[in-house]
Amino acid sequence: MRVVALFTGRVASDGASYAVMADSLWVHGEFIMPLGESWSDSWTPEYSHHYSPAYPVFLLPFVVLGGLNPWSVKLASLLSGFLLIAGVHRTTRDLYGQEKGLLVAAAVAVDPMLVLATGTGYSENFLTLFFVLTIWAILRSLKDPRYMVLAGFFAGVAYLTKGVMGWFFLIAGLAGLAWRFHYVRWRVFRDRHYVVAILIFGSFVVGWATRNLVRFWDGSASDVLTAWQSSAYFAITSAEAVSRPGDLAFVLLARIPLYVLFFLFFGAFWVRDLRRMPKMSDEHYSGLWLAIGLTYVLAWIISGILWTSERQPIFWLDMMRYVVMANPVILWLLVKDANVESVVFRRKYVATVAVLLAASLIVVVPATPGVYQAYDILQANAPEGSVVAVDGLLRYSLLIGAGSGLIYVKYVPGVAADFIITSDIVKTFPGYTLLGIGRTTVVVPGFVPADDAAVWRRG
Repeated sequence: MRVVALFTGRVASDGASYAVMADSLWVHGEFIMPLGESWSDSWTPEYSHHYSPAYPVFLLPFVVLGGLNPWSVKLASLLSGFLLIAGVHRTTRDLYGQEKGLLVAAAVAVDPMLVLATGTGYSENFLTLFFVLTIWAILRSLKDPRYMVLAGFFAGVAYLTKGVMGWFFLIAGLAGLAWRFHYVRWRVFRDRHYVVAILIFGSFVVGWATRNLVRFWDGSASDVLTAWQSSAYFAITSAEAVSRPGDLAFVLLARIPLYVLFFLFFGAFWVRDLRRMPKMSDEHYSGLWLAIGLTYVLAWIISGILWTSERQPIFWLDMMRYVVMANPVILWLLVKDANVESVVFRRKYVATVAVLLAASLIVVVPATPGVYQAYDILQANAPEGSVVAVDGLLRYSLLIGAGSGLIYVKYVPGVAADFIITSDIVKTFPGYTLLGIGRTTVVVPGFVPADDAAVWRRG
């Protein structure tokens, strides 16, 4: 599935930005966005203040060896997917035994969102790997506190993997501390392994926050809360969401069924089993429930905050990206004390994997969105060094999709450009000839948005 996705997928916005950051790190020793931040109006080079550094560092050898192109990004994503499958197998085997390790790894191998990430170049496989390693180390620490040191390291890498999820790991860390305090009380602060874990995780947070403060803080008290964060974009959208409480309340209420659906995608056949499982009476079970619950609640809130500015479809299926890292932990709940040899378990497991497999088949053989067709038109017609004016499209997705050998500028009326690529397919440009229009053939209103583009050539 993942190899097929390697050939059928197209590198999307986040994956392209990660690649540009990796290239910049190699060339400049820092994360500089050559066309400005992907969400800003400025197209002048500036330091990255939206995407976190861990995944670009992972991408670095692929970009250095393979160049700044889609194949470098997708091969890195393919490897991170294989590492995730292996990591899920080993951690599950360590917790629950060899056969359960194989069962959980097999299901994760055909998780459609993680399969899709191979083709789009997203960081979800990498993030999920370190989330799983973090939860595994925490569970192992219940019997051997030394594992908390590993948990602190793994959580730190996860924190530095996805910018808008940075708050998730801070809140999750405090919730995890409260969860442990519930069972062992003040002993948690007397255990040197917990203290070391907190210091390790804190060093990741403080290190990246220090870099951001040095680069972006203007010295005012009002700016410090934005400057230190991994993502200035999320800080800005959070402020906007607070100023629009009605919009935020609306989208949060409207998306409750969507997140229930995401959970049932894995747990639909196991609802009765899940209801019978211990919640707080068993420390191991409660740790699993906490990891899943925090992921879903915080992802629900984060996606709602982003919607108040972006206005993507209410039931956009892409939102599954924010909860996908909890899917292996849901599977841990299902197999922990299950009799995997029983007929009932096997039927439910086969049904679950059949649903995942069918969904994976759908995502690896998609109709190419129109915007990528437009990238292909541009790439086929624009000689290297051509100036391309970009109107309403994601600049780094275009840079990777159409080629880094072109010169990209922001479109404004009268701009001197050899080509114009625009998201407005009915717009006309005097002095330019229409080369072609990329049209999205599969659009599901409310779930999958249209993503079209047109290419114009001067003369």
